[in-house]
Amino acid sequence: MRYFSKKKTSDEPKIPLKQKMGKALKSRAAKRGTLALVLTLVFVALIVLLNVVMIMLAERYPALNLDLTANQIYELQAPTIEYIKGVGDDVTVNVLAEEDLFKNATDPMYSQCWRLLKQFNQYNEKIKIKYISLTENPTFQTNYPNINWDSTNTPAAIVESGEDYTAIGFADFFTIEQDSYTGSTSITGSNVEQSVTKAILNVTDKNKVKVAFAVGLGGSTDMEAYYSQGIRNLLADSGYEIEDVTLGTSQALPEGCKLVIICLPAVDITLEAKEQLSTYLENNGNYGTSLLYIPAPEPLELPNLESLTESWGMKPTEGYIYELDETKSNPLTFFRFAADYGTLFKDTLKNSGVAVDVYQAMPIEITDETLAQPLLTSSERSGVIPFTAEDTESFDYEGNVAGSPLNVAVAGIKQNENGVKSHLITWGSYYSVSQSAFEDASNNNKEYFLNMCNTLTGKGDTVTVDITSKSSAIEYITVDAASGNAVRLIFMWIIPLAVLAIALVVYFVRRHK
Repeated sequence: MRYFSKKKTSDEPKIPLKQKMGKALKSRAAKRGTLALVLTLVFVALIVLLNVVMIMLAERYPALNLDLTANQIYELQAPTIEYIKGVGDDVTVNVLAEEDLFKNATDPMYSQCWRLLKQFNQYNEKIKIKYISLTENPTFQTNYPNINWDSTNTPAAIVESGEDYTAIGFADFFTIEQDSYTGSTSITGSNVEQSVTKAILNVTDKNKVKVAFAVGLGGSTDMEAYYSQGIRNLLADSGYEIEDVTLGTSQALPEGCKLVIICLPAVDITLEAKEQLSTYLENNGNYGTSLLYIPAPEPLELPNLESLTESWGMKPTEGYIYELDETKSNPLTFFRFAADYGTLFKDTLKNSGVAVDVYQAMPIEITDETLAQPLLTSSERSGVIPFTAEDTESFDYEGNVAGSPLNVAVAGIKQNENGVKSHLITWGSYYSVSQSAFEDASNNNKEYFLNMCNTLTGKGDTVTVDITSKSSAIEYITVDAASGNAVRLIFMWIIPLAVLAIALVVYFVRRHK
């Protein structure tokens, strides 16, 4: 029996290493391995490229960013986006700090501020965001001489467009609250979106109008300072220039001032102030100016103011209007009701089907119908309860119904031979022009009042943007227990089992080829 060994004999030819490697590379297994490696590398490259592209797109198009906070604190709101997309002027927002202070801050309010500011430029390239260190640029302040750099509300940013500029204080950027026990302060919210948007509105407005607020008439309660804030905010947000004046002194009314406002005075104006206002309204026979008077809801002796209003065909009378028409009165109190419109400013309203909400309104009596006409009225089922009524519960409301509409607001009008008019308006409901009334979306208070001011001053339509403050409390999107279990089932069982099943199918198919 012969045995054959598999061991090569010395006379067998040797196969070169290069030939062996070439043969191995040409084998089916090698080809499959090479293809798999190439595909893997291509797949990884595509993933990296996709990430780079998505980062670039997210930088260019902020809508692609995903804010997973429930209150969307890192994204501009829709009204802001709609407005800034339409800004056609070049605007620069100079933030007076180093960018890293905001970008890499541990406080989420600062990083939120950085992200929000960045989006102004992302949505409109005409809006530039610059970070300026005053330490490294000590002469920067000299470019803006009209800004009070010594103010307690230190400027946090300067917004400019062309020759116009305005400052945003640090306190305007953030909502700051003080602990009553420790005295320490903390940032509880962000107002950067509102502040920057308002500043852009102001510096790009081509039709600025000056408004003067009469101060120093508030008395001990200083109601004027408190209740006029809603009007001030609304007009400032709408591009008006506001200035405080002391009537009847050597201080003149601002040149070009179109509207003077006296809000809830607790003391009477002087004879000099009365003469100053009369001269202002007549405007040397040129007219074209207006006075808005909002009386305080209390019995006061104001003979000079009453004399001025009567010369324009009206006078406030004491008491509160109540409304018994249930279709107009508030279910909780008939001192609050929906007023009917007159004709003067109604036609230019965007939606005259929504009423003006009034509360604690003083009736305004028309003494000369050739001069004055009603702006807002109650229904015929209304009456007046005197300030002196001792018992509001036992008051005979039905027995004191007037039987005709009562005037909530009245306009006195005088004009020259060219038809140019001046107006004196007495507005009986202080509440209807308060901040809370303007913020109530269910009424037409803000729209009517702003439309009236725009018409009186010749300003025309103005752009307003409704933006809510952003809280520092981050509320993340959450899911309920059922949704959580469903997500857990999908990612822990269904997807892994599906991948395993696909792998087994591929394995057995390739094995039997």
